[in-house]
Amino acid sequence: MKEKFNFIYETVKANMEKLDKKQINVEQAKAMASLAKQANNVLVTQLDASKFLNNVKDAKNYLDEVGL
Repeated sequence: MKEKFNFIYETVKANMEKLDKKQINVEQAKAMASLAKQANNVLVTQLDASKFLNNVKDAKNYLDEVGL
């Protein structure tokens, strides 16, 4: 998960530098920021699922009961 976060961070950082150098326009930067936000949301969901699985005894049974 740390590698995924670092990839998102480095990508956003590189895009901000490109924007500063006017290598990309504001609309492109907004689109890239939106993608970064979506990727971050996926990481948050994965982290929450991991916390649930680690903190709940018999988590697999609960997930099976609700069809997940």
